[in-house]
Order: sequence, then structure tokens, then C-alpha cells
Amino acid sequence: MDYGKIFTRAWQLVWRNKVLWVLGILASCAGGGGGGSFNLPNGGNSGSTSTNPDQMMQDVGRWLQNNIDMVIGIVLAVICILFVIGFIFWLIGILGRGALVAGVDQLEAIGHTTFREAWQGSTQYWRPLLGMHILLELPVLIGVLIMLGGGGALAYQIFQNTLATRGSISPEMTSTLIGAVCVGIPLICGMVIYGVFAAILRVFGERAIMLEDRAMMDGLRTGWAVFRRNMSNAIVLGVLMWLIGIAVGIVFGILAVIVALPADIGAAVTANQSGLNAATIGLITCAAGLIGVVAALVNGIVTAFSSTLWTLAYRQFSK
Repeated sequence: MDYGKIFTRAWQLVWRNKVLWVLGILASCAGGGGGGSFNLPNGGNSGSTSTNPDQMMQDVGRWLQNNIDMVIGIVLAVICILFVIGFIFWLIGILGRGALVAGVDQLEAIGHTTFREAWQGSTQYWRPLLGMHILLELPVLIGVLIMLGGGGALAYQIFQNTLATRGSISPEMTSTLIGAVCVGIPLICGMVIYGVFAAILRVFGERAIMLEDRAMMDGLRTGWAVFRRNMSNAIVLGVLMWLIGIAVGIVFGILAVIVALPADIGAAVTANQSGLNAATIGLITCAAGLIGVVAALVNGIVTAFSSTLWTLAYRQFSK
């Protein structure tokens, strides 16, 4: 494989066809999050809030015990809302990945593509693409749920133990923590190894489904066979893309600091002169928003380039 030629061709396609940038942004938006905070009451006392850490811990513990139903309801509602939002973004990301494959294939086959044509090329394979992603990501989801459940139970035990021992950790709790570490480290290592394997199947399976008109399981088998026949070239491409990703991350981090530094200095000066007011918040918000927009654009371009590279490589591998 001529690596220089395939990298050059991939960059030419991405640079000349800005629609791939949009598809790259969509392909990389399969995630989201949110947060919030609560002002906890001081246990019903009408006087001033105690600054004693032990007393504050006991107040928080009593409040949680007295309002456990409300806390559980809020947590479940937030989890459901985040799950729905996350699923929508995840589905958009899957279709965006497919649209990138379809768009590059159309550019190579007929010399042009549009957002609509690329998106339609993805949506006609949405069933096998969705099924493949569910199949590959279900073990990761199970592992994450196990870790979250175990971590939540462990955090609750630590909280209860801290209340009972007034801030210290008992020997029994220490043994529990050691056991959790002994279980958690192998689980994390296994998830990392499986993640690499699943990423290979995902990259090659997507292209087998879309470029060779395969069903879900047939696409996975075909993609894996293509990878095995071209394992050395695929590994070299993967390592090169990994190095490029590191370089892009470093450069973007430096640029983010350069962009954010003036705003941070201005916010610090404004806050020092007049406190945390609208101007300070505005400066911080503008800096964060600018960094977010640039990050989304850079991430979209990198995603488009990576997908284009793998699509071109697959077309060459499968000949």
C-alpha cells in the first residue's frame, strides 16, 4: 500500500468537499451530558448553618434519609432524560458515520456527492448499521452499568461508613476498597481490549455492509475477513491515525490556551475590579463558546478524514 498516496487522496477529498465536514460533525456527536446542583437544607435548623464538618455531614445524611424517595425519583428522571437524549445523538452519529462512507464512495465512483445523497446512502442501511452497533456496544454498556452500579454501591457504603466513624475509614471498608480495585482493574483492562476489537469490527463491518451490500452478520464476517487479509497494512494505518490524533490534540490544546488566555485575564481583571458580574460571566461564556465551536469543527474534520481514509483503504483492500 502506498500510504502517502492514500493519505493525500483522503485529505484532498475532505478539503475539497466541505459536506464531509458537516457529516463528520454529525458522526462525532453521538454523546452528550448535563449537570446541576442542589442547595441542601441544614437539617431543619432555623439558625445559621454550622461550619463543623462532622455536623454538616450528619445534616446531609439526615436530609438524604428524610428525602430518599424524592432523591431517587429525581435521579431516575434525570437518567431517563439523559438516556433519551444520548440515544438520539447516538443514532445521529451512526447515520453520520454511514453517510461519510456513502459520500466518499460516491465521490470515488461518480465524482460528486451532496448531503442529501450521502444521507440517503446511509439511511437505506440503517437497520444493519444499527443492529451492528447495538451488538458491538452491548458488552461495553453492560460493563459500564456494572461499574456504575458497583461504584454507586461502594460510594454509598463509604458515605455510611464515614458517617458512622466520624470521617475515618474502618478496616472493613479498607478491605472492601481493595477488593473493588482487584475486580475493577481487570474489568477495565478487559473493556479496553474488547474496545479495540470492537473498533476494528465496526470500521470494517460498516464498509462491508454499505460498500458490498451485506446484511449485519454477513457484513461483520466479511469485514473481519478483509481485515485479516490486510492486517499489517490496517495496523500501520491505525497507528498512523493514532499519532495524527495525538498531534491534532496537542495543537488544538495549545490553540485553546491561546484563545482562552486573553479572556481569562480579562475576566480576572474585571472580577478583581467589580466582582463576578455580567461582564465577567460574558467573557468566560464567549471564550468557552468559541473553544466549543472550534473543537466541534476540528473534531468533525478529523472524523471526516479518518472515515475517508478507511473507506479508501477498504476499497483497495477488497479488490
